[in-house]
Amino acid sequence: MSLQPKEDRLSLRASDADRQRVTDLLSNAYADGRLTIDEFQERNDKVWKSKTLADLAPLTTDLGVLPAATVTTASGSLARVDNVPARQTFAILANRNQAAEWVVPSSMSSLVVMGADNYDFRQATFTSPHVFLNLGVVMGTVVLRLPEGVAIIDHTVPIMANVETKGMKPPLPGAPIIELRGFVFMGTVTIQGAGYSTFKEKLGFRD
Repeated sequence: MSLQPKEDRLSLRASDADRQRVTDLLSNAYADGRLTIDEFQERNDKVWKSKTLADLAPLTTDLGVLPAATVTTASGSLARVDNVPARQTFAILANRNQAAEWVVPSSMSSLVVMGADNYDFRQATFTSPHVFLNLGVVMGTVVLRLPEGVAIIDHTVPIMANVETKGMKPPLPGAPIIELRGFVFMGTVTIQGAGYSTFKEKLGFRD
């Protein structure tokens, strides 16, 4: 199937996911100092008033960011993907393991009740520079395996729980940021960075 011409694509109606991606890019530009707070607020107001992709395009063209149809893989290569919807997962009295190669949306949520939810981002393709992962963990476990350079922001509320990081390395400029939100009740969230190896990996086996 051939891709739509750029002009035809820009005439399409913008979705909330399109608007959220632009807001994420503007937020990063403000954090980097490329936009003032007034510029950020002005552009962000325009984002949520935009009706088409053509309305959104001018808001980031001077920021040196990737176009909406282009994303960054964990290895740094580029890939083209369509809009990726928000993702919801459940691990209730069960274990869930994410496949190694997958496309990461900008927003995800995970409900874990006396189970385990395991995310492996090392070969994933990121569609947004800022990923929000909302957790609801009750007497369960969540494990995140990260590639080198990816940063974590932890805003979870632990209640008789443990949120820990292992083998984290300094974030790389332009690498994705994963922000954790939600709560952990009598459970564990473990973030394993690029410097972490399981016992099997230390013996030369792939985990």
